[in-house]
Amino acid sequence: MVSIDAMGCQKKIAALIQERKADYLLGLKENQPELLEEVALAFVHHKTHSHDQQDTKGHGRVETRGCAK
Repeated sequence: MVSIDAMGCQKKIAALIQERKADYLLGLKENQPELLEEVALAFVHHKTHSHDQQDTKGHGRVETRGCAK
């Protein structure tokens, strides 16, 4: 499993990860509103069994990361 930041969203990097048969997790931010909406709609009918949230401060901003499964 590869967890990567925005750099991994480049098509060449994502393709290389897939070519090597790896799974990957890419962060999705609100600066990609159409993609964010598409992903959110894909999970509308899934029930959440658990949720974890992490709030951090750094680089002059507050970041909130959440994961539901």
